[in-house]
Order: sequence, then structure tokens, then C-alpha cells
Amino acid sequence: MQNKPFVWAHRGSRARAPENTLEAFSRAELEGADGIELDVRLSKEGEVVVMHDPSLLRTTGVDLLVKDLSLAQMKAIDPSIPSLEEVMRECGGAMHFNVELKTEALTPLSDVRRLAGSVADLFKRYGCSETCMVSAFDPRALDSFKDMCPDHRGGWLLKPRLFPLWTFPGKPRHFDAIHPHFSMVGPCFMRQARSSGKAVNVWTVNSSILSRLLMGLGAQGIITDHPLL
Repeated sequence: MQNKPFVWAHRGSRARAPENTLEAFSRAELEGADGIELDVRLSKEGEVVVMHDPSLLRTTGVDLLVKDLSLAQMKAIDPSIPSLEEVMRECGGAMHFNVELKTEALTPLSDVRRLAGSVADLFKRYGCSETCMVSAFDPRALDSFKDMCPDHRGGWLLKPRLFPLWTFPGKPRHFDAIHPHFSMVGPCFMRQARSSGKAVNVWTVNSSILSRLLMGLGAQGIITDHPLL
């Protein structure tokens, strides 16, 4: 059994960031996080933007879609909105990146592939095969990314259910890891995940007791809002 899980710091889903996004990521490193989990979408001109929601409404009060705005237009509304490249440039080095590819149910496959391809291009440019991975709820996004970057890890995100899912949901294609909600993880789930050769990184774990429990079950990674658990 491992002594300490890999800790990913995630702040992307908060209603309003308490500080500049880049400052929040830098602070995560000071708090002891091993890596940063962040959400990305494509802007109108194809820039990879760090943004959880499809629109700016919840975080800025402006009801406009990310896909309809250029990065410059978004920065005019909120200067703290960074591109993925800015984050990699400012927070790279020792920090690892877990980049969630955000899509909607009706996102066309062509747009899914554009997003995956843009992130793949950045990863190749920065040569970060050991420190960068992607994750997504949409298997199409992971398939597209792995076609372009087979040497980079991909994690399949699993949503919580009305009732906990205690069994592993099958062996997904060529994904390297499973990223379940903590409510889905139990001994049977972990045994089956290990037998399928999949790493397990659990989200969003904001309790030290739960973190220790998951560590005891064999989770390799913890995604949390609070790296100082």
C-alpha cells in the first residue's frame, strides 16, 4: 500500500475564484499539491482557455459563451482568465497537469477533435509526456486525444450516481486511468480496477478522513480543492 496519494489541486468549479487563477495554481504548489487539475475549452479563434463552464455567466456575470469569444474578448471581461499555454508557462517545471477536456452532450465530434488536437499540440510543444495527462467524461475526447498523443496518459471521468456504484464499470478502451467520484469507490470497485490495469484518481475529496480511507483502498491519486488535507 502506498504511503501518500498523488494530490491534484482543483479550483475550477468554484463560483468565483478568490484570487487570480494563475496565483491560485501557484499557491497550490506552496500548499503541497503534486499537480494541478484544470478544465479547458476552445475560444472562438481556437485558443485553449482555462474555463469550467460553457459560459462566463457564473464567474463574471456576463452571459456569453466561451466558444463565441476570442481570448482577448474574455480577458477584457475578466483579465484573470488564462490560456492553457499561460498556465503551463507560468506553473510548469515540477508541477504536473491533469487537463480536463470539457464538452457537452451535443458537442459535434469535429469540435471534440479540435479541442483534443489543440491540447495535444501544446503537450507536444512543451514535451511533457511525463508530467501531463488529460481527462474527460466524454470518451470521444479521450479517444481523439490518444490517437494524437498515444504516449500521454488519459483518464476517464465517471459521474456520481443516485446510488453508489460499487463495481468497476468495465474496461474502457485504451484509457490509462479511471477518475470516479468518491461516492462510487469501494473495495470491489478498486479490486476490479486494479485487475484491469487502471490507475484510480478520485474526485473531489475535501475530507482528510475520506482521503485516508481512499488511500487505504489503494487510490493512486486524490483530486481536491484543499491540498492541505
